[in-house]
Parts: sequence; structure tokens; C-alpha cells
Amino acid sequence: MTKEVMKQALDALKNTTPFGFNMEADKRFYSAIEALEEALKQEQDEPLAWFREENGEKIYYETKAWDNCLALYATSQNKKWVGLTEDEIYKIAFQLEGEHWKKIFNAIDAKLKERNT
Repeated sequence: MTKEVMKQALDALKNTTPFGFNMEADKRFYSAIEALEEALKQEQDEPLAWFREENGEKIYYETKAWDNCLALYATSQNKKWVGLTEDEIYKIAFQLEGEHWKKIFNAIDAKLKERNT
């Protein structure tokens, strides 16, 4: 089921009142609403387009035209950020003791990128 279809079904259910004649049917009605809401939270958007660079030029595609294309989304894909541990921060600071602050920042930034890509 696509995200758009789930949204339509959820909208239809929310704008409908259960008959109230059958308690079990009403439970299923409200369970369906909850299930659709949960599925929509977890559903990741489909890519809107694909992107790659060729000879320094940015090229966009409607579909994945090449293996090295990157997917472009309308919303964040909600990847959980993984920060540095206190021990890792101390190790980086110890390795760069006396270095300029920009080098320390770059080392920490590189470690975070390594963890989150």
C-alpha cells in the first residue's frame, strides 16, 4: 500500500462514525485507524528524484539511471544520529593536544561523519 493510499484510507476512516451496534466492529474500526497512523509514521517517503555528478556537473534523473545515483527525498529519512562518546572525545583531544582549534573541530566532525554515513 502506498503512502498516499494509506493517507486516503486514514482520512476516510477519521471522517466516518462507526455505527455503534457492534462493540467488536467498533474496536476493529479504531484499531484500523491506529494501525494506519503507525504505518504512516514508519513509512519512508519514496525518492522524488535521483542525482549524480558527471564531470563536475550536477545531473538529476526521474528514476535511478545509474548505480552511483543518490536518492533525493522531500523529507528527512529519520536516521538516528550517533554522537561521540566521552572517551572518543578525550582520545581525539589527546591526539591533537596543542593543535589549533580548527584541526580539533575537523577531527571531531570527521568522526561524526564516519559514524553517521
